[in-house]
Amino acid sequence: MQRAKNRTETETVPLSIALVMEDLSEAKELSDILRKTGVLPHVYQDLKTFWYESLEKIPSLSIIDVKMMTDGELLLKNHPYVKNDQLPLAFFHKKETEPLLYSTYEIFNFGTINSSQSLKGQIKSLLRRFNTMKEAEVEKLNLSIENKKLSNQVGRIVASHEKGREQDFYDQLLKSIVGRFEIQKKAEDFYSACEVVLSSVKEIKQFSILELSHNGQKLVSPKLFHSKFCHVPSLWLGQTSNKGIEFFAQNMASQVVLDMMGGDIMSLNVRDREENPRLIIFAKVEDEDFLGNFDWEFLERYLSGYLCHFLWRSDVFQEKDEMVWNPWQLFSKLDQVRFGKINSDPDVMEVDKWEDEYTLIDIDFSNLIDLAREKKLVRFYWNQFFQEFFSRIVNQKKIDAKICPIGVQHISLLVRTDEPLKILNDIKAFTLRYPYWRYFEDVDIVLSRNMKPEVKMIPLSKDAYMDYLDSLEIEEDLDMAAPLQLENKEPKVWRSAPLLDA
Repeated sequence: MQRAKNRTETETVPLSIALVMEDLSEAKELSDILRKTGVLPHVYQDLKTFWYESLEKIPSLSIIDVKMMTDGELLLKNHPYVKNDQLPLAFFHKKETEPLLYSTYEIFNFGTINSSQSLKGQIKSLLRRFNTMKEAEVEKLNLSIENKKLSNQVGRIVASHEKGREQDFYDQLLKSIVGRFEIQKKAEDFYSACEVVLSSVKEIKQFSILELSHNGQKLVSPKLFHSKFCHVPSLWLGQTSNKGIEFFAQNMASQVVLDMMGGDIMSLNVRDREENPRLIIFAKVEDEDFLGNFDWEFLERYLSGYLCHFLWRSDVFQEKDEMVWNPWQLFSKLDQVRFGKINSDPDVMEVDKWEDEYTLIDIDFSNLIDLAREKKLVRFYWNQFFQEFFSRIVNQKKIDAKICPIGVQHISLLVRTDEPLKILNDIKAFTLRYPYWRYFEDVDIVLSRNMKPEVKMIPLSKDAYMDYLDSLEIEEDLDMAAPLQLENKEPKVWRSAPLLDA
């Protein structure tokens, strides 16, 4: 329907026909025939006038007497619109000018009009050819417009399909990343899980993590070892944030990380129970498409719940005060294992038939405690460390144990298990990766120090345990005495031999 409408509109457009003829009587004869068809022609008696007016507005059709094809230096064949076939032409000739038709063979035209034949029939035939060509042009134009519309529609469909495929790719990637985090739910802590997962995503070139310190006065970066992790120096906030990382601190962190990492960076505000985030994860991505199309908002919400999972594991321990014994209870239990239970013994733990179901493990925190004592002007969060460290051991390793502090340097675990070597190796692996630095107020000055504890399995005997502790004290005393002995030792003096009398 649209195509037919366009053709009708074209047919109603009046034609503009130019007659370039020197003989006005011949021009009048052609004009009379054209007027009967509803066309009012414009007559030019020289090529020069026609030339310049046709440059401003191209006539629908021009009928030119073959003897008018030149005018001084002007040649019709050199007209710009003739050269590019934009000027529709027909040629009028007489019998005596018929030889001049030879010069029209190289010019695009709709035919010739012979003055010695019926002018009316020739003009009608000329107009029919002209209208047929114009209709074909209109048809071609309409088809071109419809093809363009169809091409645009196809382009939109293809673009929509490609966008759908691209979105599906990012949805699958998000699903894959969440699946990797789920696998890491048994990791030592939230940071270890993030290190494993974020370093495995090839679209993430670099990442960093900042969390609020215990006193709420600065942002600190955990100690992770993967090459993709960017460690950010501690940021003093200038004021205390009591309820998570406040907005001013988020802006400060973003600016510092942008300066350090550069590029396309996305920040994820990971929350716990507070409205403000507990920590911020910064990810430097591969390109802008990934930055704009990946569902970061969903990942941010997921990681907030993921963090709460690890915090819940830490909170469980605080509800089980009966898990912590004093040294007297521990030694009573060791005697029960050796001598058996008597009626006066308190019911600290049910005595089992097989004593090898219990394993005694000592954790020596001397390196950590010595560092805490050495840094006299740096606060160490003692209670937070004790609660979180043993909460994670008990809950992550799923062990049935009693925790007994022997002072602050030695803490023992009496574990009920039939796989003592496995428990020992699990605890050793846990202590190697634990973030001890988090419990110092000034993180930067302790990051490079050795704070890892020594983990030993002790025979189930109070005497063996006391002998072990005594041996450590003796070694410490010897280490302290060694420099003094070197200090007091008289150096050997080499002198010349005495002179002998001759």
